[in-house]
Amino acid sequence: MKMSKSVVARIWKTIRKRFRDSKVRPIKEITELIRSGSPEELAAMDSTPEDALDPPAPLHISSVFKIKDPVDFYEQLWRNLRAKVEANKESWKGLNPSEKAVLAVWALQCEVNNGGFDQYFFNPTGDHAHEVVPALRLIGATELADIAGRALAVFPGGAPSPNRKTRWKQADKIEEKAKPIWKALNQEFYESGEKLHELVFRYAKKHPREFGA
Repeated sequence: MKMSKSVVARIWKTIRKRFRDSKVRPIKEITELIRSGSPEELAAMDSTPEDALDPPAPLHISSVFKIKDPVDFYEQLWRNLRAKVEANKESWKGLNPSEKAVLAVWALQCEVNNGGFDQYFFNPTGDHAHEVVPALRLIGATELADIAGRALAVFPGGAPSPNRKTRWKQADKIEEKAKPIWKALNQEFYESGEKLHELVFRYAKKHPREFGA
């Protein structure tokens, strides 16, 4: 059965609700829902108006800081920052350390939860890998900072290149050594008790001026 965009949207909404209090990777739950749902059940979910599927627009920063749910706050703050990056032709120049930290943490979380550190370094998100350990420390995610640091340490000099093609070449040379290390670190990452959405929420609320609020 081919699912419409509205079915996918409903599934993702369900996953986001479960993710608030769960360490289970969202991608796993999405797969389970798709596999276990009958055509009738999936079709019953297909009631979201098409215009509701468009990504939420950036909000005025004062409105963002009125959001009380940490997951919703984290997502909307990221959307606002992504809008700034897109307006600057995908450059992080002009962002302060706190803004860069939120982007770096979001990218790491999404990529590792989806496909592990291997995927994180393979994709364009790895261009900012050098930012992620300081970013995690800044928001108080010391355990995850240690895990990410050990993932970076596999690269020569502990420094994955910010250039994607160069980083691919680096990864090819260390693949045999890196694969088992990253696999173990993926599991540590998934099992960590540190909840990034809560840490970002607390950090931002303590430093609103860093985000223009």
